[in-house]
Amino acid sequence: MGKRKVWGFIDKNGGFVVKPQFDDAWDFNEGLAVVRKDWPNGYIDRTGKYVIEPRFQLAYSFFEGRARVMLDDKWGYIGKDGEYIIPPVYDKAEDFHNGVARVKIGEEWSYIDLEGNSIPQPTEPSKEETDKVEDLTPKSDGEKMGYVNRQGEYVIKPIFYDAMPFNEGLAPVKKGRTSKWGYISQDGKFPFKEKFEEVSGFHEGLASVLVTVDEEEIPY
Repeated sequence: MGKRKVWGFIDKNGGFVVKPQFDDAWDFNEGLAVVRKDWPNGYIDRTGKYVIEPRFQLAYSFFEGRARVMLDDKWGYIGKDGEYIIPPVYDKAEDFHNGVARVKIGEEWSYIDLEGNSIPQPTEPSKEETDKVEDLTPKSDGEKMGYVNRQGEYVIKPIFYDAMPFNEGLAPVKKGRTSKWGYISQDGKFPFKEKFEEVSGFHEGLASVLVTVDEEEIPY
């Protein structure tokens, strides 16, 4: 048996909550995460159990109890039981926010509510409603990445080859071009070993990470 790169989910202690086994994995949102083994896409809970069996060409996270999915080249919206709340009739579709989603049939964009009813174009929410700013932000000094506070002052020195934003108190960082990814806390310390090929930020206490494992270790 050979080696293979697969995705799993870790907690904030760096331990696997869902064993590495997926060809792709997205963040948890509203308690479920989209995952893929070959094709198609389905949804798992925090134990790694399929709640919605994989059957979609494309699938995205839940927002406001709805997830946009593609089946037979058409987009619709499902609930957490995997059944369609809004049937797959759209050529393009976007996530719900504030009870509204933008959809497209042919060349025409329109707006729908949570039940799929057509509604007028809503007013845009204010910047304060849409912005969620962590205390520290990644910034380059021209060579390396570090983290600055809201005054633009470096709180974590620019010593990283790559750095992503903080989410839920941890941020993904990479020391060098060939280094593994790890996570730092807002004091700049690593709470656990850097050992991942690729990573995402933490969402609902879990993060998806890519690791290399023996194929015989992968659960099927």
